[in-house]
Amino acid sequence: MDGLGPLSSEEQAALDRLLDSDLAYALAMIPLDLACQGETAIDPLQLAALLYPLQMRFKYQINDRQAAARSLGSLSACNFGDAQTEDDTAGNPPLILMSAANPVPVVMGFFPFDAAGAVESLPSETSQAGLACPNRTSNPVTINMATHPLTQNDRLIGDGPVDNEWGPCQAKCRGACGPDCTHNNCRFSIEERCEKNQEGQNSGFFSLVHIYDCGVHPACIKHDTCYDECNRTHGCGSWAAAVCMHAGVADPTVPWAAIFGLNISCDRTTLNEEDPFNVKDWMRGYGPQPERRVFEYTDKEVAFEYDPVSCPLPTEPEVEVEIPTEEKATEEVINPVPFGTYRGIVTENTWEENVDRPGEKGRYTQNEVLITVAENGSVTGSVDYTYVSVPLEDNAGCTSTLTYEGRGVFSGSLEGLQGAIQLDLDLYRTVTYSCDVRGDSDTVEMVYPFSVQIDGNQIEGISTISFPNFPDKTWTLSFTAERP
Repeated sequence: MDGLGPLSSEEQAALDRLLDSDLAYALAMIPLDLACQGETAIDPLQLAALLYPLQMRFKYQINDRQAAARSLGSLSACNFGDAQTEDDTAGNPPLILMSAANPVPVVMGFFPFDAAGAVESLPSETSQAGLACPNRTSNPVTINMATHPLTQNDRLIGDGPVDNEWGPCQAKCRGACGPDCTHNNCRFSIEERCEKNQEGQNSGFFSLVHIYDCGVHPACIKHDTCYDECNRTHGCGSWAAAVCMHAGVADPTVPWAAIFGLNISCDRTTLNEEDPFNVKDWMRGYGPQPERRVFEYTDKEVAFEYDPVSCPLPTEPEVEVEIPTEEKATEEVINPVPFGTYRGIVTENTWEENVDRPGEKGRYTQNEVLITVAENGSVTGSVDYTYVSVPLEDNAGCTSTLTYEGRGVFSGSLEGLQGAIQLDLDLYRTVTYSCDVRGDSDTVEMVYPFSVQIDGNQIEGISTISFPNFPDKTWTLSFTAERP
């Protein structure tokens, strides 16, 4: 079996027996585990030879190559593609290329296969480049998730970041040297951001943004563009796309009898045009990088959440209305209101609970409502609560927890068993992170108009507020209290 053309029935049976044998797992994992040991431990030629049986399986036995690459990467001692972390920069980056956009494992420069006879899954919309960007949800603010490759001039001119740009098959940081947004090249940070409207003012929406500041080189840009075009033309995870990326007539491992059926691939074009030592370094995120580019990706877990506490809306000037004075009554009117002190809790608070995940809610660590109704119907009292959200996880595996502390006082008066009062509330918000010592906090003053109803020894209040910029969105705060 030489990897060229389709297999005969005898060859197919032999390869299937290998898949079912005790050797199958070892033949797959040995090269993947050796990939990050460094060239002092293994020569790339040796690694390419050890990888050949697994590549045969990828051509003739595996049709869902992206799923297979994810599974093998999770089992390997080396970290590939998006699984790479900043800690991996201290070690040896893998000599094998394998990622979502490039699922067939390859040692760059060695790929002795053609496109004929490979097993393929039926075409589906999920494999097309136009649907390659994950989590494309409808947001209040439109995000540019372009899948077309940028030209060199587009990438190197201008100081603005590249926002949410994905290539085919979930590829990102297009043009940065190394696989995707490798930490060997890109400086990574997370920013809390208030989304702006067309006037440049806060829209009330809050997002976490993953920022990669990466080194780029014209050769890396050209190479990534070529990979994207292969996936766009042949489909994500297809064997034809792998041949388009990696094979080539200058490959010394390709028999002369087969070279006339092969085009010059992306890898071979780069190796032919550039210094091979630079190409080897670029592949791992190193090498000469004369320019830098910033790529920003909105966190899929914390994106466009309506949070006017963190991102307060612009305030409109209050209009003063002169209220005509009335003549003082000759005698004070005592309201028929059940007076006394009522104690209870906040029963609903959609403002804080809005940050939780669907189906999961945080908890109150402090919750107390105190209402005092005087004989003349005047109302005083206080609210004191602390609400802690469930941990929210981002793409990097870090969690953030939001804590809201509400402290406020009631004022107003009742003329019967129902009426309206007001709560002046100071809301203090704190954000804590699991991955580092960063934290954030802010305070906002809010006014809640409450509708109050007294029934026997129980008093209930509810307040629903909205903002002029978002008339369809409302928040509810309610309480229930009882008089002993």
